[in-house]
Amino acid sequence: MDVEHERELELDATGSDISGRLSRWADACGFACIRDTSQGWTYQRGSKVAAVYTFDIRKIPTDVQVSVASEEPFKINCKWRVHSALTISTPGDVERIAEQFDLLIAYLKGAL
Repeated sequence: MDVEHERELELDATGSDISGRLSRWADACGFACIRDTSQGWTYQRGSKVAAVYTFDIRKIPTDVQVSVASEEPFKINCKWRVHSALTISTPGDVERIAEQFDLLIAYLKGAL
């Protein structure tokens, strides 16, 4: 399985606003922040070992990168990748992954 989603957003926010929104999203969705700089954030979830034994997309290795494209207006690029050579994809996986990505977007927009 290797599924990617990418989107650019223009937000009425500051870098610290986005950082707080990402922190709330990560706590709610089980992601760990592995990079937090003024230019962007990187989060991870899942493991290669769990991917062998599960059909739950939340346990498959997932990388999320949010990078600052510009500050005036504030634009960010979001890239979401679910990847595991050891996972067999099921028919609803692409839709479930898209729902998880949409949840991230909602947090970034400040809707949640």
